[in-house]
Formats: sequence, C-alpha cells, structure tokens
Amino acid sequence: MYIRSVKLRSFRNYAECELELGPHTNVFYGGNAQGKTNLLEAMYLCSRAKSYRTSSAGDLVLHGEDYGEVELRFFAAGRDQVFRMAVDKKGKKKIFLNDVPVGKVSRLLETCKVILFSPDDLLMVKKGPDLRRKFIDNSISQLKPSYLSDLVSYCRLAEQKNKLLKLIKEGRYDEATLSAWNYKLAEYAAKITAVRRQFVDEINQVNERIHFSISRQKMSVLYRPNIRESMQIEEYSRQKQVIFDYLQAHAQQEMKLGLSLYGIHRDDFELQINDTDLRQFGSQGQQRSAVLSLKLAQCELIEQKTGERALILLDDIMSELDQDRRAFLLSSFGEQQVVITCTDREVYPSNGDVHYYHVAGGTCREILETD
Repeated sequence: MYIRSVKLRSFRNYAECELELGPHTNVFYGGNAQGKTNLLEAMYLCSRAKSYRTSSAGDLVLHGEDYGEVELRFFAAGRDQVFRMAVDKKGKKKIFLNDVPVGKVSRLLETCKVILFSPDDLLMVKKGPDLRRKFIDNSISQLKPSYLSDLVSYCRLAEQKNKLLKLIKEGRYDEATLSAWNYKLAEYAAKITAVRRQFVDEINQVNERIHFSISRQKMSVLYRPNIRESMQIEEYSRQKQVIFDYLQAHAQQEMKLGLSLYGIHRDDFELQINDTDLRQFGSQGQQRSAVLSLKLAQCELIEQKTGERALILLDDIMSELDQDRRAFLLSSFGEQQVVITCTDREVYPSNGDVHYYHVAGGTCREILETD
C-alpha cells in the first residue's frame, strides 16, 4: 500500500492542505507544534478511522470550525482507491471507502495496512501490560480483521460485567445472573487466546532473526495469559470450559470487590533477551532494539500473510534512536512507502528518491531540488 495524495480541510491546525507523496521515502520536517504529527494522524485514519492520539474525534476539527475532512488517494490490493472521512466537532464521523459508506472497521483493516512507530512505542517494555497487549492486538487485527470484532465484543461484555458486579456488590442485582455473563465471556476469550498464542509463535519466528541482526542477542516473546490454565489447551470447547470454570470459581472474589479481576483483558506478553526478563533487567539500548525488531517483524509478517507491503509512519522516532539503530531501521524498508517526521531534514540525507516537505504553522509544501 502507498498513499498518492492527501487532502485536508479544517483538520487539526490545517485550514486547507493538499499534497502529493512519493512512492518511497517522504520526510516532513519543521519545528515543534507546527503540524507534522497531524499529517501522520490523517494518514493513519484510513486503517482504523480513529486517531492514535485522542479518543475524542471532535479534537480532529480545526478550532472554530463545525467539521473537518480528510481525503486520501492510495494504491492497495492492486488498484487505486479513495478514503474519505468527515467528522464534526461533536465527534460524529462519516466514513467512505471508494464512495461506499464504511460500517465496520474490519473493512478498512482488510484494505489499508499501516504501521505506526512513535516514541510511545518505546514505552512498551517498561510500562504495564496494556501497551504490550495493544501492540499484539493491533498486529493481529491487521492480519485477521475478524479478531478485532471478537476483541471489541469481549471488551464490551467485560465492561457490562463490571457494571453488574458493582450492582451485585451493592445488593441491587441477583448474583445468579453472573454465570451467564461468564459463559459468554469464556466463548470469546477462548477464541482470542488461541489467536494470540498462534500469533506469538509466528512473530517469534520472524523477530528472533531480525533482533539477532540488530544486537547479536536472542530475543523471545512469551505469552502470559491471565488464566494460565487455558494456555495448555488447544481444543476450543475444552478451553472455553476451563476459562468458564475459572471465572465461576473466582466469582465470589469478584463480587466482593465489584470488579472483573480475571480474563484475557489482563493478559501479558513477556519480552526476554537471552532468557532474561527485559523489563526488569534490560538496558535502555536493549529495550529500544527489542521494540525496533518487533515493529520490523510486524511489518514483515503483514507482507508474508497478506501479500501487501504496509505503509510505514515514523512519528519523530529518529531522534529517539542512536545512529546504528536509525541506519538499520531505514535500511529495512526496501520498496515500502515510508513517511517520516523530524525537526531536522538532515536526519535523512537524500539518496535520490526522497521527497522533502517543510511544515510550519499549519502549512506544508514540498521542497524541490531547485528551492
């Protein structure tokens, strides 16, 4: 996949913006808070119709305007395509792919393969399990869009169960109803656990080779399900039963606290270097190499599984990497389209196939060789 052109209207700090991108490397440079990341955010929308920076879609609309618009013309799945999204200041969205309304995000995931690499990704190792789950879930969703549907359904049920537990704790609801919720959660949890386990096996096969190329060290990703008993079972009906039995066995504890304590929403993924926990014992350099290799493995898996090269968005990540890791990253993309934001254009010297764009105060213009 690669984007041919971007058109914005009343989006973030852009009143109007139209630009064409090169098929390979595109560097957007300028001072801080000028609008570089806003451009990447607009490009990211085609894969999920949601921002990676805010949960409020209304934030995307230029201050003082009633609505904003994004139009991306891109090539994917062997043909030219068009993504359009309009959003009003209340956050209501209208989304179109090739002039057909988009009802489910899975349709975008099937078409648009986009990988974002931002400084927040570097926190994946040190922070809590939510960031590691997010990486795994985002990766799987690009390969298997139906997974996202199951995950959303599970999370919705878990949220409803939390409300029920609170009511039971307060004596306002019959605790006998809890088993029905646990049974439905177990159905989704068994499917999600199986897919996560398979994905970890697949990414390890690719990531181990990439990471060794970076650091000459062995890296492993280990799946640590919250309900450990479910990990050893591959047959779906048995796995579902094990998860349901576990939830039922711990129902009194959850009702006492009024909170859902167990389930795949509390899974973790341990990262190891040479069989040692990277989170506890890894140096900053080792942590950055690990995240870098995981992102590259994600990229390679998408191409292996779908036949599509993903669009790569590098949001101010170059300043976070040393010279060797920066060089390794940039040399790894081959024919893929890469969009880079940075404060200094010299971070990526021209090799004859680089397009440069200067961003300042909500304006963006391509800098040609004659400028």
